[in-house]
Amino acid sequence: MMPRTLAMVATLGALLVACKPSGGQSYFPLDPGWTWRYSVATDIKNLGTEKSAQLVVNRGMIVTEQKNLVLRMYEDGHVFYYAVQDDGILLAGDREAGEDAKDAPPNQYVLKYPVAVGVTWPVDGKTYLMRRQEIGPAAVIMVPIKADLELTYTVEAKDDVVKVPAGTFRNCLRLHGKGTGSANMGERMGDMDITVESTEWFAPGVGLVKMTRKEDSGPEGPAFGSMTLELEDLNKGSWFN
Repeated sequence: MMPRTLAMVATLGALLVACKPSGGQSYFPLDPGWTWRYSVATDIKNLGTEKSAQLVVNRGMIVTEQKNLVLRMYEDGHVFYYAVQDDGILLAGDREAGEDAKDAPPNQYVLKYPVAVGVTWPVDGKTYLMRRQEIGPAAVIMVPIKADLELTYTVEAKDDVVKVPAGTFRNCLRLHGKGTGSANMGERMGDMDITVESTEWFAPGVGLVKMTRKEDSGPEGPAFGSMTLELEDLNKGSWFN
């Protein structure tokens, strides 16, 4: 835990400054003003497929007594705080729109150094794609399944070629995460095991260009969700304030 929580330092808007350039070969650029636009396709059991877009922008840096925290904001106002350390890039906390900031669990590495094939690390996570049916007084509703789990991420490759709407990217870093947990599927099904798999591709000097994720309760389970995210465009000057 930091001596001063993120909820406190996030109020220090006057301390926003430009962060030091991250370099052309960074897999996770944190330079202020960079904006990524992604296309997102989700497929959720009993709900079908939905397509949407996502904007992400780097907002600069908060200077604290212990760390310099870089802000990355999503279009819905959700802000994530990252710390660049000698051993990797760490998710330090987040703040949803209209709420106080909260610290992340310890050791939530987005990328662990050295960036080498075979390097692994654990990350705490939650399910967010699956839904279960619940019969209400007037209709059947779909209730989000929020299960805690621990994923193990592995650097599988550093030379992938990835083609997305924004173009073809070479020498991409491929991370694969896999974890299991347990979720309540309602009174009839009770608790069931779930499996989550995520594959992410990062291009040097660009960042995340593609991600796929699957959350599954198994062949006998009632819930399944998948998502594919692809880079549509990158702008090194913010598209929104």
